[in-house]
Amino acid sequence: MDPTAFAELVRAVTADDPPVTVTLVLPFDGSSPDRGPDGIRARRLARTAVAALTAGGDGLPAVDRDAMAALADRLDEVADEVGTRLDRGIRGEGLACVVTPSTARIVGLTRTPRERVVIEATPTLIDPLLDAVTADAEVDVLLLSTGGGATPGTRLLRLSDHHLEEPAGTGFPLAHDVRDHGEPRKEEPPDDRVRDAYVDDFLRRVDAALMVLPEADRARPLVVAGTAELRDRFAGVRSGVTDDRVVADVDGNHDRGTDAGLATAVRGALDEARRGEAIAAVAALEELPPERRAGGTDVDLLATEGRIHRLLVEVDAADETRVDGAVVTGRIARTVRAAHDTGAEVVVVPPGSLGDRGGLAAVLRW
Repeated sequence: MDPTAFAELVRAVTADDPPVTVTLVLPFDGSSPDRGPDGIRARRLARTAVAALTAGGDGLPAVDRDAMAALADRLDEVADEVGTRLDRGIRGEGLACVVTPSTARIVGLTRTPRERVVIEATPTLIDPLLDAVTADAEVDVLLLSTGGGATPGTRLLRLSDHHLEEPAGTGFPLAHDVRDHGEPRKEEPPDDRVRDAYVDDFLRRVDAALMVLPEADRARPLVVAGTAELRDRFAGVRSGVTDDRVVADVDGNHDRGTDAGLATAVRGALDEARRGEAIAAVAALEELPPERRAGGTDVDLLATEGRIHRLLVEVDAADETRVDGAVVTGRIARTVRAAHDTGAEVVVVPPGSLGDRGGLAAVLRW
C-alpha cells in the first residue's frame, strides 16, 4: 500500500478510539484461482484472535463483553469477505485485515508478509506501515527500442501496483527510421558511423518527448530498460532533467517480451536500488558525529519528541511477544510509528546492518 492509503487507514481505524485492534496478516495463496484458501486461513486467524482475547493472557488488552461480541462479528465478516466476496481489485502479495469492534478494513500489501495475528490496544498498524514505507512508488518505464517488424519502437509504460500499463497521450511509442537488420529501411545508412549518429538523433527525440510531458509526469521516477548499447547511448545524450529521474536500469532486449516479464524485471531492479539506498543510509549514519545520531532504546524517547530526521530499522527487527498464538507488538513497533507520525523518514535496512544498536538507529534533527 502507499503512504496515502496508510494515512486513510489510520484515520478510519482510530476514529472512535477502539479498545482493541486486531490485524490478520496473510500472504496470498497462489494455488487456487479463487480466494477459497485465503478465506480458510483468514477464518483460522480470526479464531486465534478471539481465543487469545477471551483467554486474556499477559500483555493483551482487556475487552468487555459487548466489545468482544462486536469484534468477533467483524472478524467473521472480514474472513468471509476474504474467502467469498473480495472483489475490490486488491493487488499485491498479501492482505492486512484491520478489525476493531466497529470497523473492518482490508488492504493489499505490496510485499509478501508473514502470516500472523497482531493484537494491539494502541494500534501501531506496523505491518501496513512498513509496507507503505517500502512500497514501490509509481514509476515510469522507458523501454528503449529502435523498432522494426512488429516492434512499435520505444515505449513509455507505467508500473503501478505491480502491473504495467501504457498511458495515452504521452507521444509514445516512437519509432526510428532505420530498422533492424533484415527489415525494410526508409533510408540505407552508408556505414556504421552514420547509423550510430542516426540512433543518437533518435534517442535525442526520445529525450525531447520526455521533456514535454506534464510537470507531474516529469517528476515521476524513471526506469530505463533495453540493451546495454541503447542504454549507454541514451545516457550519453539525455538531458540533466531526465538523468535526475532515472532510478534504475533493466538490461536486456525486452521489446519483444511480455509486459508481465518486464514488470518482474523492473521490480527486481527497484529492489536492488532500494538495497543500495539502505546501505548508503547506514554508511551516512556512521559518518555523522555522535551528537547527531542515536541507537537502541535511546531512540524511543527521541521519536516521541519529534527529534528524528531519519529512522533506520532492520528487516524483521522486533521485540514482539506471542500470547496464545497471537502477536503483541512491543517497543520497536511503537517507536517506528512515533517516528513516522512526527515526519521522520523510515528506512528499512538489511538484518545486522546496525550492529549492536538493537535493530534501530536514528539520524537526529537536533
